Amino acid sequence: MDLASNGELFTYMKNEEILDNKPAQFLTAEIVNMIEHLQSNNVSHRDLKPSNLLFDNNMKLKLVDFGSGKFFKNSDVEIPESISRRQSGGKDIKTLKRMNTFVGTYEYMSPEIINGT
Repeated sequence: MDLASNGELFTYMKNEEILDNKPAQFLTAEIVNMIEHLQSNNVSHRDLKPSNLLFDNNMKLKLVDFGSGKFFKNSDVEIPESISRRQSGGKDIKTLKRMNTFVGTYEYMSPEIINGT
């Protein structure tokens, strides 16, 4: 693993309190690129949070802690029918099944996920 000597995104955000638009856009783009790369390789991290994003020597983000990560098949990540109909204007998109394990950090989950609703 590469050295990430500039600490966690969590600490950076805590110290900065408010980010200007340019740094916020850069960090968001870095995270989106990470997620797209994982998805293109059929990997789900399942615990994405600021403390799992570290800065390297060049202040580029590195994603760590794949302990709850999972490889998936394309058929494992389809959109539930109720959501797919809303997003496609009522047209049917094939329903995909969910992963069966419940993982992550409660502080970063929505109440609906925690309650199973």
